[in-house]
Amino acid sequence: MVLNKLFQEELKLVSKKEEPPIETVFNGSNETFRFSSGEIWTDEKFFHGVYTARVKLPKGKGFWPAFWLYSGNPWNEIDIFEFWNENDFWGYYDPSKLQRIHHMNFWNEIDGNVQNRPHANEDESIDYSDNFHTFSMIWQEDYIQWFVDGDSKRLRSLHNPNPLNNDEPAFPVNPMHIVLNVAIQNSLDISSVIPNAWHFERPDYDAGYFPQQMEVLWVKHHYLAPFYDSFTVTDQDQVYLSSREDSYLTGNNLTFDCDFQVEAGKSLVVIFNDRLDLKEGFKVRLGGKLSIDNGNVSSSSTNDLK
Repeated sequence: MVLNKLFQEELKLVSKKEEPPIETVFNGSNETFRFSSGEIWTDEKFFHGVYTARVKLPKGKGFWPAFWLYSGNPWNEIDIFEFWNENDFWGYYDPSKLQRIHHMNFWNEIDGNVQNRPHANEDESIDYSDNFHTFSMIWQEDYIQWFVDGDSKRLRSLHNPNPLNNDEPAFPVNPMHIVLNVAIQNSLDISSVIPNAWHFERPDYDAGYFPQQMEVLWVKHHYLAPFYDSFTVTDQDQVYLSSREDSYLTGNNLTFDCDFQVEAGKSLVVIFNDRLDLKEGFKVRLGGKLSIDNGNVSSSSTNDLK
């Protein structure tokens, strides 16, 4: 059973050139910034579940749009999508590949050693800047799966790792912020290896395609709630109560047999088919919320239950 919680913002992450360029001190040195771009983070960190956004990408050389999860320290990261400049067979920038190569990566830091498992979908038949597309990812304890418009694009499982590229060390293990941004690529000169070739070419300052924007219609985080045939809650910590989202307990026969409290600012949704037993000690404090759903019968309470 998939239980949804939607936090929604219609937003435009704008990339533009700065006229005149911004002169400032950055990391202790004088720097000149010719471009600026938009980025948004969630304050709260999220863990296993389904992450989805409906997005239309910007188009042009040097844009680096991304929808990703990031923990901070230690470094855990999952890239639901990244798009950047692509090169041809000879290593030269190839504009025909812009916003067509979907990168899906994940990273994990263990004792200061960063493990990563990159992957790129080489299907170039779709230009993701032409229209809105729905990018999704399921992140569970033992697998990560990526989707675009409902079609699976990548699956990595701890139970069936590639024997040539063991995934176990790279699986992220910490809650992470949700991030959407459009970075501006910088140029790395590799002309000593390939004459006149550049990797990650920056935009042309005088190009006519500024400003550009990544449009985001909505972002969703879904918890994948397990469905129990029979489950008894004997300790408060068995059911996680978020301060930002509804928390769920689902099953056929559910029992709360402890001093369980739904505190102020928390919300618990209980969905059962056959029997729900709330033993003495179950309380919903003032400002907390309990919703109960049994087929065609549902109820909700925000009172202090004795």
